Amino acid sequence: MHRALVLKNWLLIGWLFLAGWATRLSAQSDTLALPTVTVEEKTSFSGEQIDRPDEDLLGTQPATHVGELLAQSTGVFVKSFGGSSSATTSIRGGSAEHTRVLWNGLPIENPMLGQLDFSLLPAIFVDKVAVHYGGNTATWGNGAIGGTIQLDNKTDWKKKNLIAQYTATNGAFGLAQQGVKLGYGNEKFQIINRIFYQKAENNFSYFISENLPRRQQTNAATKQWGSLQEFHYRISPRQTFNAYFWYQNNDRQLPPHAAQTRSVAYQKDETKRLTADWQYAGDSWLIKGQAAWYEEDLLYVDSLSGIDDFSRFNTFLGQLTGTKNIGKIHRLTVGTQETFYRANTDLYENSITQNRLAIWSNWKTDWKNLSLELSVRQELQDGKRLPLVPSFGAVYRPLKWASLRGRVSRNYRSPNLNALYYFPTGNPDLLPESGWSRELGLDLTFIKSNNWTVTYAATGFRRDIKNWIRWILPEESFSYAPTNIAAVRSEGIEHRLELNGEAQNTIIKIFLGYNQLRSIHKKGITRPQIAAGSQLVYTPKHQFFSTLKYNYHAALFIFQHRFTGEVTTLNNNILPEYHLSDLTLGYTLKTKRWQHQLSLRVHNLWDKDYRVLERRGMPGRYWSFSLNTGIR
Repeated sequence: MHRALVLKNWLLIGWLFLAGWATRLSAQSDTLALPTVTVEEKTSFSGEQIDRPDEDLLGTQPATHVGELLAQSTGVFVKSFGGSSSATTSIRGGSAEHTRVLWNGLPIENPMLGQLDFSLLPAIFVDKVAVHYGGNTATWGNGAIGGTIQLDNKTDWKKKNLIAQYTATNGAFGLAQQGVKLGYGNEKFQIINRIFYQKAENNFSYFISENLPRRQQTNAATKQWGSLQEFHYRISPRQTFNAYFWYQNNDRQLPPHAAQTRSVAYQKDETKRLTADWQYAGDSWLIKGQAAWYEEDLLYVDSLSGIDDFSRFNTFLGQLTGTKNIGKIHRLTVGTQETFYRANTDLYENSITQNRLAIWSNWKTDWKNLSLELSVRQELQDGKRLPLVPSFGAVYRPLKWASLRGRVSRNYRSPNLNALYYFPTGNPDLLPESGWSRELGLDLTFIKSNNWTVTYAATGFRRDIKNWIRWILPEESFSYAPTNIAAVRSEGIEHRLELNGEAQNTIIKIFLGYNQLRSIHKKGITRPQIAAGSQLVYTPKHQFFSTLKYNYHAALFIFQHRFTGEVTTLNNNILPEYHLSDLTLGYTLKTKRWQHQLSLRVHNLWDKDYRVLERRGMPGRYWSFSLNTGIR
């Protein structure tokens, strides 16, 4: 009770401070002879590399999930084995727990696992996706070591009257999807409802090894449905209110792996997310308050193994930020966030709660050729102070077409609830993983006439993390236990090249990306036996990805190709490298009021045999056909 009271007092102090500051600024706004300045929330940090998947990919793939989108068009390595499996991320050699995931600015990871299953995020519920590479715990919070993925819903205040969109997809292996976006809006308010239903058998055949016949995937059917309700209200030209309610139900069978003959296991997930935010913008300042409540249930049943486990967690979150432009070149942001977790599961002895309080500040200044940014964050977990984390970034623009950027930051990840409280091997005394990240980048922009641009970016980085948590099998024990046993160094270079061209009735976009990564154990480990200098498991040293998009009149052509280098598995085996290509053909028919788009997508165009995970096969060539129609 005492710790909870301390946290609430800190949050109250932050609210009162910001509210008083905003009131004073509002009272002064009539007397200050300042030009009107548009103050916006910061969506990126100086010196970082960002990938933004093309929004046309979302429009032509309504049946996909965010994990597939990331794997196809960004440098994120996604671990998955097809339609019925989970999809987890690795960025710059980090684990899935080193990826921070924000939905409209608020974190949505599972606190029990410390990560998010991207297969449970339908692309139809998301309008914009951005991948921020590199550690930045000071800005984004706990776990932002490898990178941060932002998922946003955008509000188009120009939309008036009826908002209507319908999508349908049919494809191989029993894939069938339907989605509806229906609402009403004007310049004052908007009410939007998105609903989807999707099912698939996922009964593809797959390759195991050259000396074995192809195998048919069984017990792999999935069913998903969900609804996203949105309410947007423009109270005044300066003041807005938004609310979202996300409900989703997922029922999926879990297929056997290559060493099993059959499986009857299944998993059911039920998710509820309710968020609201209020924002007020002055001439040179902005204040924003956000609140969220999440509840997620997971039921895992495997009658062959005698497993019947149920888990539920609740998250309560409040966040308040204030931003002030100081003069013409400075901007200051301060914020506070309080998060409360409650977890109930058959895997813990008792119900578990956790309180987290964060206070941070950010200062940014922009001169003619130089931008500097400094962030500092302090968090308390159940009253205990976590590492103080600073972050500093700079961008220098010596030429109109060239800029240099750099960043250095301290980062950490607090152990997830399973690592702390899993019975009987959880360890409440685990230390946070922590360390420093550094990166340096070069950006070049070339413009040939007004219709052609070429941009190139190169980013070199290095990260050292100590107290890395691994689940190991201690001597004379039959149960795996989490331990601060590893120290990891990740370093590499990332290249991005983009060409955009436009002529009469023609648009061309070419995007190329290449990641070279070395993520190694700095010291050897006895159990499990890991040699110093060895690459982390499921961490490719080389990744290449590309997208060619060609629009001619109403026709659309998208060709994507990606290469993933070999990886080492948990059993010290090697999964070979592989090339994958996808082809999308689309056609758009426009009338005065409506727009209809038909698209055909061929996955794994060259019918390659490959594996992302050991003992898990992937489908060969298959297809899907989509219709997307709506009011313009």
